[in-house]
Amino acid sequence: MISREHAKIKNIVEINDEDFLIWVEGIIITLSKNKLVLDDGTASIEVLANEPDMEGLKEKDFVRVLGRVFPTPEGFEIHADIIKKINFSNLELYKEVIELWKNFSENY
Repeated sequence: MISREHAKIKNIVEINDEDFLIWVEGIIITLSKNKLVLDDGTASIEVLANEPDMEGLKEKDFVRVLGRVFPTPEGFEIHADIIKKINFSNLELYKEVIELWKNFSENY
């Protein structure tokens, strides 16, 4: 039987050794050719990605990153599988919905 792990929605500060596939969201605070630093208000983390996946992104964009967690001497980094820029009309409402979804998926 093949097991598929689903991505866990995480705040960056909550990432730990047991995480493998996660989904984080935040604001890009620095950006280079194949790396960005993402901040979600709880902490920041380096995200590594292929150059084409970074196309069109800029600092201060709000993005969702789906990727795999790898330990580093400083903590953790994410190797991105998907980076999606998100545009909002109401960021606070969106954050409330995500919190509800996190609570639902933890209890499901």
